[in-house]
Amino acid sequence: MNAQKVNAVLRNAIKLRHLSDAISENWQQLNQIKKRVMSNLETATGFINAYGTSQAKDDYQAKFSAIESQIEEVERILQQAALVISGKSSDLMSVKWDSLQASLNKIESSFSEIEGFQESYFSHCNFNDWKDIWLTIKSNLFAVKGISNAAFVKIKMMEAFNREELDELTKNILKNIPRSFSLLEADKYEKDYLAAMKAIEEDANKKDNLWDRLLNLLAGVMPFKESPEERVMMQRWLEGEKGDL
Repeated sequence: MNAQKVNAVLRNAIKLRHLSDAISENWQQLNQIKKRVMSNLETATGFINAYGTSQAKDDYQAKFSAIESQIEEVERILQQAALVISGKSSDLMSVKWDSLQASLNKIESSFSEIEGFQESYFSHCNFNDWKDIWLTIKSNLFAVKGISNAAFVKIKMMEAFNREELDELTKNILKNIPRSFSLLEADKYEKDYLAAMKAIEEDANKKDNLWDRLLNLLAGVMPFKESPEERVMMQRWLEGEKGDL
């Protein structure tokens, strides 16, 4: 298998690994993330109020108001996705993926702008503390993007497969790509991931064209692009290492 094909398989495996997380956690991560984000934003607000210049406080407040509304929009859409995935709602079209992606992009842009406040915006403090606060906040945002990706894959599977096919694929994903498989070191554990994908392929091939249909879905219109940095930070978040960031 050439390197390009291997990389494609690993990317698909990582998408399924996110899906495994979403299935296993039953969306409880969303509540945890919200609490952490709001707590970290309170820390950032306290830092600005204590050490920021008047200009810093004005700029921060203007951006913070927009962030709050975007966070509410993300939460609303993901809660709707959770209802669909859990079977409490059958309205697949109610999950507004474009709006979710737009809100996540706006939040990320605002976070980056606030993180980029110059040292001259502060006085009588350790400027590195400001950077550390936003490193932690961004790690939570990357976790949200991973969950969003998983929700997208799951709902697209619900659209593309009947109940029997969906149950079969879900069972095989959970069996062959357990949560013990590291996202942080996907390249290091390449053989494990490739073996898992091969096992899923073999099981799926017992059903007519199921594997090809799954691959087509994974290769399709994925709105959530994830960088290696995001994978690393999300995994550290999942493993409870945010305090060490």
